[in-house]
Amino acid sequence: MDRQNRLMLVLAAVLLAMLAAILLVDPPDGEDEGEGGEEYSRLFADRETEQIERVVITRGQEERAFVRDTDGWRIVAPVQAPADSTRVEAMVDSLVRVEAGPPLEGDAGQYGLAPPRTKVALRGEDGVEQALWVGADAPVGFHSYVQAGEGAPPRASRARLSPALDVPLDDLRQRSLWRIATTASTSLSIAGPQVALELVQREGSFWVRAALAGADGAPPVLDGPAHRADPARVDALLRALASLEAAGFRDELAPDIIVGGELVGGTTITVEAAGARQSLYIAPDPAGGADLATGPLQAGVVALDPAWRQFAEQPVTAWWDTMLLPVAPPALSGASIQLGDRTVRVDQDEAGVWSPDGASRLLDALAAARIEPGEVPSPAGAAWGELRFETDDGRSRTLRIFQQLDDGSRLVADDAGGSGFRLPAIELERIRGALP
Repeated sequence: MDRQNRLMLVLAAVLLAMLAAILLVDPPDGEDEGEGGEEYSRLFADRETEQIERVVITRGQEERAFVRDTDGWRIVAPVQAPADSTRVEAMVDSLVRVEAGPPLEGDAGQYGLAPPRTKVALRGEDGVEQALWVGADAPVGFHSYVQAGEGAPPRASRARLSPALDVPLDDLRQRSLWRIATTASTSLSIAGPQVALELVQREGSFWVRAALAGADGAPPVLDGPAHRADPARVDALLRALASLEAAGFRDELAPDIIVGGELVGGTTITVEAAGARQSLYIAPDPAGGADLATGPLQAGVVALDPAWRQFAEQPVTAWWDTMLLPVAPPALSGASIQLGDRTVRVDQDEAGVWSPDGASRLLDALAAARIEPGEVPSPAGAAWGELRFETDDGRSRTLRIFQQLDDGSRLVADDAGGSGFRLPAIELERIRGALP
């Protein structure tokens, strides 16, 4: 047993010595040792990725050309289309920064370089073009055979280049249809054979008018006053529209499917944000399956998952807000409440504490109160009550409470306009009961 232990100790000591030699002995400065002691160096040591303005990749009869512009990369051949700039930049980086070992013996043909399987032309911002030829992948190791253009010796690259070059063209295309600043959107409209929707922001709230096609196939028609819209539903719609992406590309479609920039028989979605308007056009594919779409970031036609319809073809009443409070509670800085002959003023100090005592209970009751949108009569007589809300940004919003209706509820009008709504009697009593 002692002899075995001594042998194990000797072997461990030898292993540690070998490990120390590996860690402590570095290759000479300026040399980069690879497999089998080979030295690798960059083919284009004087180039950086951000200096490249045009890349042309030729493989057989196919030529792909990419051009850098102010918004990123664009594909200019074999189609004209915006590119996925992140993926194209990564591909260009792998080509510009390619490293290769020492020249190889033998004819270029045995390395798949006569002719090369792929020709790459890299043009810099200075107008100088450099060539990279890529041949076969090495049978051993993770290498590709390369040449720095015609007449240069064959070399083995440090990393295989085929994963960057074998990407399907569609995977290098941008799939976004448009760019929507959801938090800055001020209006949205959807007009199509099945649905009409109009959302307009006023006084910090969205107001909605909506209609669906009739059972007899009659087209939807917007009619009547706008109702205050459910902010959560509006936000969900804007986010869903902003995230729409192409499921595929239909460059082969006949050009007459688009007339005047719009898809024939389709639905138009228009969003306005920061004074700029963008429109997206969607139509069913005559062949079935996915819908067709075209937008500001897609000059051609793309395939679109028809699941987008669930966000647009909601029942009209689903868009109506059912909460009394027109301002998000965290944004409130003060409020004045007058119900009949009772008046209360509540304020929040710099520390976030509400006064007078019981103010938080009143605000909780207001935040929880629900309304009943729908057809209501016009306000009659003088207002019976008033709810005035003030926000941190200095704005205010007033709800005026009018006559009692047949079911015991009271009619409420919003000073931002639009249709009035009912405040059920039970909700009104809860608010009155919470008055300090």
